[in-house]
Amino acid sequence: MCITLAQASAFCVFSERPCGSIPKVANAQIEGRNKASYEPGETVSYQCDEGFLIVGTPEIICREGNWTAPPFCEDVTCGTAPEIPNAHITSTQQERYLPGARVQYECESNFQMMDINYVTCTNGQWSRAPTCRDVTCEPPPEIAGGKIEGVKKSRYLPGESARYQCWRGFQMTGSASVTCRTGNWTELPKCKGEGGKCGPPPVIKNGDLLSSPMQEYSPGTTLEYKCPSLYLLEGSQYITCTDGQWTSPPVCL
Repeated sequence: MCITLAQASAFCVFSERPCGSIPKVANAQIEGRNKASYEPGETVSYQCDEGFLIVGTPEIICREGNWTAPPFCEDVTCGTAPEIPNAHITSTQQERYLPGARVQYECESNFQMMDINYVTCTNGQWSRAPTCRDVTCEPPPEIAGGKIEGVKKSRYLPGESARYQCWRGFQMTGSASVTCRTGNWTELPKCKGEGGKCGPPPVIKNGDLLSSPMQEYSPGTTLEYKCPSLYLLEGSQYITCTDGQWTSPPVCL
């Protein structure tokens, strides 16, 4: 637009162009009324739908006939909750979960929940899932100079007990009864030989004694174990009869 003054030459004033319709942003709504035209300097703000997070500046500005760069809306919902071995979901299951949603779990019978019993949806990811620990026990281990009374079971439930008895000529120290608690046995008894003698050496899992076992050993006797190929021996490969007890045997891993 040009203007002519009475005692001056004409000069022109250029005004900024207006902006057209605002750019569309997926999964978002604008705040206020949508217009066909916007004046320079006008602003429009976006708001993401539930379950979406705005990325970038939520407000755009009309400048020289163009809008500044609009934001976008990132999906921060979570998919189906993770499956956990030996557990089931107790809350209502969905295909999608909003941020902050929790899904609760319960362990199957004879399994114990470790840590918290739920996962939480945060920024499109589930928090670390809990685990369910087997709290049953394997058969009670062998002890030197003694044995388990009765027939061994393949698994023992929490709270179940087993009893030991010593060989003839051996004296028990500690309780003859052991109890399965959270997957482990309570403290095992010991069978001490008269005159410092030791009974049969302990049996180790996945390992072998290098000599034929006997019922009785003199004090100071040393025996040797070995592990088969592909197994690693941890601890000393030797055990010694000391004061009616064998020193700790190795483990084959």
